[in-house]
Amino acid sequence: MKFMTKYRHMSKGKYVYLIYQKDFSENGNDRYFLYQDGAFSEVDSSIVVSIDCFLVAHDFWLISNSLYKKHEKLPGKLIDVVLFSKIIMGIKSIDGDAQPWGVSKTIKPLYKNAKDFDNYVSMFYRRQPLDEEVY
Repeated sequence: MKFMTKYRHMSKGKYVYLIYQKDFSENGNDRYFLYQDGAFSEVDSSIVVSIDCFLVAHDFWLISNSLYKKHEKLPGKLIDVVLFSKIIMGIKSIDGDAQPWGVSKTIKPLYKNAKDFDNYVSMFYRRQPLDEEVY
């Protein structure tokens, strides 16, 4: 699958969607994808940390450490849809590692076909090859 690699700079009031595949082995093989203005592109991590508009992502905490280790900075304007939706709904944090509110509560309802969401999760965790249409 061929991806566009050119990132178009956006003005400060705009937003870009960040989708990623985390390298859980921590070998520096995270993959980053931006969706903006109807275009889907794979980009380098240096683009992710230098974006000057709103960056919309989910579960950003999964990749924040690897981005910071590599670049010693993080994107300045981030909206994490999972955390944002918890705040809007008034859901309080709980003790322990349980995560009763996650990507399945925030993103799954946006998929017309539940199978597509299952495929998204499999691609997110690299259990199946990336399909741009599902992402």
